Amino acid sequence: MACTCTVLQDLNERLASYIEKVRFLEAQNRKLTDDLVKLRWRWGKETTNIKAMYEAQLNEARRVLDDAEKDKARSEIRYASLAEQLDDMKHK
Repeated sequence: MACTCTVLQDLNERLASYIEKVRFLEAQNRKLTDDLVKLRWRWGKETTNIKAMYEAQLNEARRVLDDAEKDKARSEIRYASLAEQLDDMKHK
């Protein structure tokens, strides 16, 4: 009978140790899950801010490019007009 008690006591201690380890791992899992949620929120917020900043710069660059293309078209038209006038003067 004494032998059975020690075996049961040993099994009981192993079960208690196992339960303690499971609780510890569950607590770690909750902490890691919370950390992950915080990182995702922070990353999303920072990404949104960076995206807004670059979108503003990109829009400005597009505007400058459009203006430059308009200036180039005007210059080409002016050049063609002057070249035509020069031809007319040469032929007179």
